[in-house]
Amino acid sequence: ESEKLFRTTLYSIGDGVITTDSDGKIVNMNNIASEITGWKETEVKEKYLSEVFKIINEDTMLPVENPVETVLREGYIVGLANHTLLIRKDGKQVPISDSGSPIKNDDNKIIGVVLVFRDQTEERAQEKMMIESEERFRLLYENAPLSYQSLDINGNLIDVNQTWLQSLGYERDEVIGHHFSEFMTAQSGELIKNRFPYFLKIGEIHNFEFEMIRKDGTHMFVSYEGKIGHDKLGNFKQTHCIFSDITDRKSYEDSLRANEEKYRMLLDFATDAFFQCDQSTFLITVNNKATELTGYTKEELLKMNLKELFPQKVLETNPLQFDLLRSGKTVKKERTIIRKNGNLVDVEMMSKQMPDGTIQSFFRDITELKESEERFTSIVRGLSDMIIIVDGNGKIFYQSPSVTKTLGYAETEMFGRSPLEFVVEEDKINVEIEFKEVMTASNSGIPTLYNVYCKDGSKCSIETAGVNMLGNPAVKGVVLFSRDVTARLKASLLEKENAKLFEDLIIKNTEPILILSFEGKILFANPACYKLAEIEESANITGLLLSVFMSEQESAKAFEDLGELQRFGGPLSRDYEIKT
Repeated sequence: ESEKLFRTTLYSIGDGVITTDSDGKIVNMNNIASEITGWKETEVKEKYLSEVFKIINEDTMLPVENPVETVLREGYIVGLANHTLLIRKDGKQVPISDSGSPIKNDDNKIIGVVLVFRDQTEERAQEKMMIESEERFRLLYENAPLSYQSLDINGNLIDVNQTWLQSLGYERDEVIGHHFSEFMTAQSGELIKNRFPYFLKIGEIHNFEFEMIRKDGTHMFVSYEGKIGHDKLGNFKQTHCIFSDITDRKSYEDSLRANEEKYRMLLDFATDAFFQCDQSTFLITVNNKATELTGYTKEELLKMNLKELFPQKVLETNPLQFDLLRSGKTVKKERTIIRKNGNLVDVEMMSKQMPDGTIQSFFRDITELKESEERFTSIVRGLSDMIIIVDGNGKIFYQSPSVTKTLGYAETEMFGRSPLEFVVEEDKINVEIEFKEVMTASNSGIPTLYNVYCKDGSKCSIETAGVNMLGNPAVKGVVLFSRDVTARLKASLLEKENAKLFEDLIIKNTEPILILSFEGKILFANPACYKLAEIEESANITGLLLSVFMSEQESAKAFEDLGELQRFGGPLSRDYEIKT
């Protein structure tokens, strides 16, 4: 009955159990032992344990002494070292832990050994996972990109990671045990002393920014995150905190604030009105000039939609071009806005969509410019002189109405062409030289006289002077001022012809000829007169009275005849006696 109880106990144990006799031969093996070793009990009875229970060291893979042999030899309980592997019947290796105890009779003599062992596959797997996890945590802790520190309840450092040390330039023994505030500026140190009790009370802190001092004396701004660690009883154990270096961010934020202030100042004192609206075109930013232009206050404008600044009828016929803005284009266009008082204002509107989807627009009041342009246009329309403006490539992009009136060409017939195309061939070389000079000069050119073709095929003589205004943003061109001098040249030619005829008919005439005023004064006398009166030509009788040639009686008769001519016209034929 005792043996039956023994066997029942043996086969009910949850660990593997093998019993041997005093020679180390197997007597009993329970089911768990069979599962672990791969041997059946019937297969191993009377076999030496060393044939069935083969064990090796997990690290060296060398055989380990059988614990039964040790027990039989030493006579006391023996346990296996860690990292022992059992080689199963099928050759597979199973991690185990075991112990061997001697079986003694009443005479305290060893009559056998009981070996108890356990499959540690799952335990080893968990242990491996734990080791690997601890290793990962250690590597993460030491090599984390963020600085880690742990404080005791008084705020003294009890642990820091390598990143913390590298960030501040200290060795570990220079910081452990020191109060955290020792590594801050005085202002931040006082701040942390005031905040630390609050941290302990609420158990966590976030985005706490302060300024630390590196070992080399340079400063570093950090953002602090922390939580309180507790023991199993819920008591304070230590803090767990990380901080990140935000020095560059703080510098950027300071720079950004300065730029924003500069940007705000530039906007507020800009000469153009500025409007920024969201994607729904509601105004979100305006400057001082915007209030001046529209008559609304900033508060009123920031409650309005951009479209409310334009007359409804204008938007219906000329809608805002949001499609072009969304495609990335800058839109510049003249528009009319309506002020708060109902007055209309002409503006030049330049808009662009920003990367954030908002739209920025600058409005320039062009009322005076439009009035000036209108005055200029009125003046130009009334000019008989011609004005042509060419771009930097020498192509016409503006002509005054007088050009069409004088030469016959419409704007469409001249725009995009060079003025040289209209110059007659024999004048083209000289004109081209003058044209190139004014295109490259920064001042006015010398007036040039040349002939051009009119639309009807006739020729027209013009005198042109050019002014280079390519650098003037209001013009951006070379202005050519031209005058039709065809009639003047013809009059000059006629004058020369008349002078030649006068010389041939009067001056060279052998008959004495006098030209008189109605008062009897000599206006002209040809050489024959001087010869008749025997007077030297050098005496110059122009402006003298007829008495130079006549007696008083003859002069009086001549004066009467001049009065008759003045009253009744000529011709009149009379005879007079000339004195010599």
